[in-house]
Amino acid sequence: MSKELSILAHSVVRNSSISINGEKDFTSSEQDFKTFIKEAYRNYDLKYPKFFKMDSLCKLAVIGAEIAIENSDLAEISNDRIGIVLMNRASSLETDREHQHSIDDRENYFPSPSTFVYTLANIMAGEIAIRHEFQGENMCFVLSEFDIDLMQQYVSNLFESGKIDACLCGWVDFDDSNYESVQYIVGENSSKNITFDVCTTKEIYNVK
Repeated sequence: MSKELSILAHSVVRNSSISINGEKDFTSSEQDFKTFIKEAYRNYDLKYPKFFKMDSLCKLAVIGAEIAIENSDLAEISNDRIGIVLMNRASSLETDREHQHSIDDRENYFPSPSTFVYTLANIMAGEIAIRHEFQGENMCFVLSEFDIDLMQQYVSNLFESGKIDACLCGWVDFDDSNYESVQYIVGENSSKNITFDVCTTKEIYNVK
């Protein structure tokens, strides 16, 4: 018998603004991503110094996840039962370019280990897992667009298999200052929350 699942909370970060559960919560006049994301960090009082060492993709992922997680009730769920499943299009391309630039000039050849460590798309899921000590399923898909049907099927199967009791899901993409994070927490069905299905997820993703 299929489990009835709900979206416990969701966040959307795009166009210098942040929404929580469909309501605009923070807006900045800054169009520059690096400035905007620092403002968001201060606004939500993150208190996580490691944030400033991350690349842009991870900063985006961590902010979006933080908001969704803080607005969900996961206190009674063991950390090893909370999964992370994310998707994006550009992978870690922004940091890949930076790393490539550091090795192009053989006369000033100086590849940075602190940059190289972020040349994997799944590092954003890893940073979230470290921050919140989540130890469940951890997966990152790189696709041409947000495949909501695949996300629905994959996450539902994780619940059906008994591997997780909650999951952070979503689309987190960053490339050349174009950015978008749509993240949501899926858990057991509750009358207070919205049903986890393709239609609902599409509505959340299209929130402007």
